[in-house]
Amino acid sequence: MVSSPFPRLHTLAYRFPSPVYQSECASPKNRGLIVGLAQQMIGVGFIVSTWIGYGSHHMGDHSSFQWRFPLAFQVLPSALLCVGMMWLPETPRHLIASDRLEDGMKILRKLHFDGHNDDWVKAEFQEIKMTIDAEKAATATGRAKFYNRYVSWLF
Repeated sequence: MVSSPFPRLHTLAYRFPSPVYQSECASPKNRGLIVGLAQQMIGVGFIVSTWIGYGSHHMGDHSSFQWRFPLAFQVLPSALLCVGMMWLPETPRHLIASDRLEDGMKILRKLHFDGHNDDWVKAEFQEIKMTIDAEKAATATGRAKFYNRYVSWLF
């Protein structure tokens, strides 16, 4: 019962930001396919885990196989994911938002440059930068309004 919430929390932690990261790193012609396949694999994982749990349930009542095998079965994919994450690039959007513009451009070029599309990479960089600047301006204005209305009267 204690470990029950942790897989659910893990699912929430990777399920929401993953499609955004995948679409940022994938080439435009493959974005839909990659994001869609990744979401389908989550469903396949749920099906596999359900059948493993069902099969393990039918072992003897005094067998530790009922809980050890499903738990151990999760180790290999998790270990592969943890090791493989070391080679994943940072998201260009995060780098640009952190004012690491050169690093953001370098990652964008590494992910999308094919020798012929330098203009597209530059346009993508400018689009990301403009979006982030607009988000920062809207957020700063919202925070300033909140501060002026609710916090400033305290001082």
